Parts: sequence; structure tokens; C-alpha cells
Amino acid sequence: RQKKLTAFALWFVIAAFVGTIFFVWGMGDKTAKANFAVSVDDATISDRDFQQKIEMARENFRRLFGNNADELMKNNVIEKTVMNQVISDTLLQAEAKRLKIPVSDAEVAAYIQSMQAFQNDGKFDMQRYTDILARNRMTPQIFETSVKADITVQKMTELIKKSVTVSDAEILNEYNYRNTQAVISYIEFDADNALAQVTVSDADISKYYNANKENYRVPEKGDFKVLVFDPKFFNPLETVTDKEVEDFFIKNKASLVEPEKVRASHILIKVDNWKDEKTANAKFQEAKQLLDEIKKGADFAELAKKYSQDLGSAVNGGDLGYFTKGQLVVPFETAAFKLKPGEVSDVVKTDYGFHIIKCFDHQVEKKPTLQEAKDKIAEIIKQQKSQSAFRNLVYDKYKEILNASNLTAYNEKAAQKLPLMVLKGVTSDGQGSPLAGKPDMAKQIMSLNKTEISQLIDDGDKKYIFEMTDKHESYIPKLADIKAQVEQDIKNQRSLDAVKKLAAGYAKSGSIKDVAAQINKPFSVTPAFVRTEPIAGIGMNNELMDNIFSSKAGSFLKDPYVVGRKVFLVQVDSVTKPGSDKLGEQRDQIASALLGTKSAAALKDYVESLRKAAVIKVSPRYEQYL
Repeated sequence: RQKKLTAFALWFVIAAFVGTIFFVWGMGDKTAKANFAVSVDDATISDRDFQQKIEMARENFRRLFGNNADELMKNNVIEKTVMNQVISDTLLQAEAKRLKIPVSDAEVAAYIQSMQAFQNDGKFDMQRYTDILARNRMTPQIFETSVKADITVQKMTELIKKSVTVSDAEILNEYNYRNTQAVISYIEFDADNALAQVTVSDADISKYYNANKENYRVPEKGDFKVLVFDPKFFNPLETVTDKEVEDFFIKNKASLVEPEKVRASHILIKVDNWKDEKTANAKFQEAKQLLDEIKKGADFAELAKKYSQDLGSAVNGGDLGYFTKGQLVVPFETAAFKLKPGEVSDVVKTDYGFHIIKCFDHQVEKKPTLQEAKDKIAEIIKQQKSQSAFRNLVYDKYKEILNASNLTAYNEKAAQKLPLMVLKGVTSDGQGSPLAGKPDMAKQIMSLNKTEISQLIDDGDKKYIFEMTDKHESYIPKLADIKAQVEQDIKNQRSLDAVKKLAAGYAKSGSIKDVAAQINKPFSVTPAFVRTEPIAGIGMNNELMDNIFSSKAGSFLKDPYVVGRKVFLVQVDSVTKPGSDKLGEQRDQIASALLGTKSAAALKDYVESLRKAAVIKVSPRYEQYL
């Protein structure tokens, strides 16, 4: 119960720090050394600090990834990640100290002042800073020391990453790898067509069942009571005072300003290659001709539907709706904001091509007065108060339930009973229960013990508390209960094996045409494809893909390839490397991807070399996380 209350309290720490977590690892403290989690040379990380970081990381994952968090955290991934990150950061701090990499007080101050958690109306607020730290039992000195350590690690990390370069040859190799195209011919053999020829005896069924019992295991299931908090049934009568409205107006003037905006339509004539001057000039002339038609009275919307190559807006007559400055590319934006309602621009050139823009509405920036914004502000404050009151209600009720032990115990004593739902037979993937489609929530509650309650679980606007009332152990059903299923599985396997054997025999032929002639069945030819996309008519098979792109044109691959219930024989018709005409377009993206991969590898190798030279001791309690 105490752990749950601690985790509950840590949620507020996460919210306060907006996902940024800093820690100070005990260096030489006697208590830390006596109750350590891991030591790296002379630096010791206490058990308390290690557990705290794990708990905060869990809460942070849930806040950031919602229902996907539990999938990301399975198999002790948080504990293992935290352990390795702690060791890596400690090693990098020590290395930065050895290399005398400086971090000034000014850098620390600037970093802290840039954190939104400590800002009020976009500016650093010292009182807010000290209040948040005090609420989390942390002094500014301790926090600033931890920030300095974090910046040190960042600097050391950047130093290592910047040592990496990407050569032109590497970029070209990656470009060729991504863009090489292949065309293949293939014949398909369907295992379902062989099912009727498969016979299975009772002895076969018994033997297969005994050899594959685990495949038929029924998963662990749980029964639950559930309390649902739904904000749509929570309507507090919140009042807003004139003073609250005035304070909000003073602190949030910038957010109340309605920026200058334009509603416009456009016609786009795209230019794919600006280096091709002849084609680009022809596109310009096309746009100019359309502009002349508009000036003569042609309907702008009809021309946009017919000629604009911005497919997203063309169907709506080129209408882009309202937009403000900074939302669109500069040349387009500059031209649009010069227009008055009803006016049409000259031909405007951007990176995308040539545009013709028509303005329908142009609204100037509006800075509302307090009186003008009063109703809007009151509504915002009411909503904020309502949300806050709902959260307080939920958390207060959760603490009451914790104090009572669980939902059942609470209802036994409470004068006003909680309205509880009942869930039966929930599995860790949620299938076959009301949690189908919510596997992350199902996995989280299935980790509970009988009579235990969950933490507050978010699902959209709703919040849930689950109590496990019963847990049904996993078991393997008796053969008599699943005989038909076992028989079908044997037939599926034998029919696929038979078809693979048949295809392997035909693979000894000289070509795909020879096989087609022998079985009196036409072969198929695919459109060109690259190795990163499924093959039309076949799908994805990594081994097949590797063999295709490592073969010469005309090669008849001698092995059959299985995709699902189908078996394929394949002949490589062509493998074509890309021309260099689009290398320029992809160069920056490829270089960035390669640099990211190589930088990560360089950092990993550097830290690994530091780890090999360091004396690292892990508490026996946490050895499985290393």
C-alpha cells in the first residue's frame, strides 16, 4: 500500500518536471554504500535513488505513451534500461571530468530557466522554481548539481557523436541499396489445395498433441471488479470571480491574441526538377496561361479542380482555409498576406512549383480587451476548475480505497456503495473480454495479485481502478477437448510440407517457363519493386528478398519460399541499380540517417570501452537487470 501511495505521489513530480528527470548519485556516502544498487569505480548509486528512478521512469512512460506503455515496459525493460543508463551516465561524467570538459554556472542557469515547468507566462519564475523543488523535497543546490551532471553527460555524448562522419561512398552505397529495383517471375502453389489428400489417424493426433502440448495452453485468466470515473457524469458548479478573470487576462494576454490570418485558395503547377530549365519554364507558362484565364473571368475554383496538382485542396476548388503567418512556405505566405479579399496574385514561385493565389478573407490581428475576452476566459477557467476538481475527486477517492485495502472492502463499510462493473476471464492480451483491443491495459491488470487493486489507469478521459477478485491458472486442456483442433493443425502442417516437397521437385527445372509448361499453369510477373516494400502477389519474405537482390538477372532460384500457406518458385528477371538523378533529393536524408546510426554505434562503442576498464559492482538484488 505504501508503494502505491509513493507511486501515486510521484505522478505529481512527473507532471511538475514535464518528463525531465534529474538525479544526484551518492558519491562516497556511507549510507548509500551500505544500501547500494550499483557502484562504478568510486561512484555509488544508492538503492533508494535507483528505485526512485525506476518508479519515475515507469510513470513517465505511462504519461508519454498511454496505453502503449505496458507493452514497452514488459520483460523488465525499464529496470534494464535504467541500470545501463545509470552506469553509462556515471562513466561519461567521470570521462568528462578526466578530459576537463567545462560546464559553467551560466549554462546551468540557462538550462533551468528554459524549462517550462519553472516558467510563468513564458518567463522563468523563481518563486515557482523554489516551490516545486520544495514540494519534491529537493533544494536548489541539489537540483542544480544534478542539472550540471546531466549537461556534462550531454556534452560528452555530443563530443563522441560529432567525431563521426559519413563519406560520399557510404551515401552512394545506401542510395543504391534503397533504390535498386527488381522484377521477378513466380509460380504459386497453395497448400490449401492439398488438404483433402491428407489423412490423420488417432495415433497421429495423440503423438502430435504430446509433442506440442504447450501450443494448446490456455492462458492465465483473471476476474475483476472495476470502478470507472467518467468526467461526462461529473458536472461541478464552478464559479468564476471577476478577479480570477482579470488575473488570467493579465497573465495570458499573448495567448488571447487572435493573429492576423488569411483564407485563400490556390492553383499549384508542380515542378519536380528545377534543374530541368526547359520543363520548369513550360510549367511557368502553363501557370501564366491559367492566370490570364482567371483575369478574363474564368471560375477560379473550377480551374483549381481541373488543373491544380495539390490534390488535397484541388477537390475543394483549391481552398486552403484560414492560415496564419509561419504555417506555409515564405514566398507563398508573403504573397497571400499582401492580398485583399477578392484579389488574385501573380504567379508565385516556391520549392513546390508555381502557384496562383486568390484571397477570400483577410483578418488583421486582434488584441481583445478584458471586456471582449471576459466570457471566453470565464469558460476556460471553468473548464480548468472542473478538470482540477475531477482529478481531486478521483485521487481522493483512490486514497480512500487504498486505505480500505481494495474496492470490496470499501463497499463493505461505505454508506454509499461504489457502482462497480464485473469483468470475467480477462487474459493478458484482452481477447475474449471487454478489454479486447486494449492489450496494454489487460497486461497491466493481469500483473495484479488476488484482492490487489491497480493504480489509476487512464483510458481517454476516463480513469479506472481494477481489483482482481480471482485468478485462474494457465493449463493445458485434455486431448479429448481439443481433438478437432489438433487434427486440423496436423493437416495444415502436412499439406504445407507436401506442397513444399512438390515445389522443390519442380525447382530442379531450368527456368520458370519450364515449370509452367510441366504443370500447365501460367507464371506471374511482378511490377518493379525495391527491397523495403512487399512483393506484389507474394508479400514479405526476408530470405527471398536477400536472394533476389544478390542474384543476377535470369537466375532461377532453386529453393521454394513459403509465405503463409503458399509456396513460391521464383526467377529473377532483372535487378536494376538506380540512376544518380535523384541522389541529390535523397542525399541529405540518407546522410542524416547514416550519421544517426554511426553516431549511436560510436557512443555505444565508447561507453563499452569505458565499462571494460571500470570496476562495476551490482547489488545481488539487481544483477538480473545488468
